[in-house]
Amino acid sequence: MKLTKLIAPLVIVLLMAACKTSDKLALQLNYQKGKKYYYTTVTTQKMNQEVMGKVIDIDNTTAIGYIYEVKDINKEGNYMVTITYDKYDVENRGTTDTLSGKMDKAEIMKGFTYDMVVTPKGKVLEVHGMEKLMDKAFDKAVPDSMKDSESAKIMDPLMDKLKNEFSDKKMGDMMEQMTNYFPDDAVEVGDTWERVVNNSTIIPMKITTKYKVTDVKDNIVTLDVNATFEPGDGAGMMGAMGMKMNFEGDQKGTMQIDTKTGLLVKSMQDMDMKTTITVMGMTTPGMKIKQQISMEAKEMK
Repeated sequence: MKLTKLIAPLVIVLLMAACKTSDKLALQLNYQKGKKYYYTTVTTQKMNQEVMGKVIDIDNTTAIGYIYEVKDINKEGNYMVTITYDKYDVENRGTTDTLSGKMDKAEIMKGFTYDMVVTPKGKVLEVHGMEKLMDKAFDKAVPDSMKDSESAKIMDPLMDKLKNEFSDKKMGDMMEQMTNYFPDDAVEVGDTWERVVNNSTIIPMKITTKYKVTDVKDNIVTLDVNATFEPGDGAGMMGAMGMKMNFEGDQKGTMQIDTKTGLLVKSMQDMDMKTTITVMGMTTPGMKIKQQISMEAKEMK
């Protein structure tokens, strides 16, 4: 009888622990072959910089839409995805007319595709097709009358540099910032984890992001997101001009993830950054930048 009284509470404790473990979520991508998702990213950016004692303000809004199609799932369980640009609009608002205006890049970018292999945990393993994309973009951007001119030839070194900065490998690093946010282990409300990404594209930087689960409701998990940006190694694209630009700052916001598919259904981030520019060993203050980045994704029917 005494033994039964001792064992009963222990059994209850073990059952409670088992129930608590079952409440944890194993967050990851769970796509189905043939599914398509439409991503929309809108970035509103405010920049100001002092040049020769005068403050120059530039505001711009960039809206990008692209289709994310799951072409296949390989034997390792990784997703073979094709990304197609559908929309790419940029609007600038500056202190002078020359800094203001609207640019519709959709005519250049619309229909451009590249392929990606991504793991269920969001690790980008491969990217293919960036060189062809860059060639097509340049072909569309330059008028036919200029393609054989001396001006076009002068652009060749710049295009080679752009191709290097937007190579398959570097685009994979860039895309991983958008997909590699899943925790290694199952999580519940209150749990935290961290991801570190070294971005070498255009402007090298180290991005450290901390995630925290704040809510789970109706198959949607909400995360608090806090990121810091530090200068990375190398000079990036600006090295070709004998310059180096460093970014420092932070980013805060929230993300909402569908627990069934792993789809990032909504994200809102606020970024506050400043830059410094180094030329011939001399470092000077650059721009101050404030950004608001919103992203939404939905399954296409």
